[in-house]
Amino acid sequence: MTTFYDCDAVRITERWLSVGSDRYPIDQLGNLRKARGPVDRNAQRAACTAVLSLPALVVLAAPIPPGKVLALIVIFVVLPAALAAGLVCLGA
Repeated sequence: MTTFYDCDAVRITERWLSVGSDRYPIDQLGNLRKARGPVDRNAQRAACTAVLSLPALVVLAAPIPPGKVLALIVIFVVLPAALAAGLVCLGA
């Protein structure tokens, strides 16, 4: 029997959908829908950091040398954005 999904208390095989101790035959299920759980709080924080840091760096960039501005953009915008994307994609 092929298992398509097996995580925590949910298991989906070619014949059964099991949730906890409940078991449902796949061929009798109808009107199925897909839903996502809540977004990870760390992903939300990282995305907010990236979004709010970019305008601040643009305003403060005038007196700062370009090399340091680039480093600050990487630290405060690119890394948090990548972290947020990674956490969302992983479903963490």
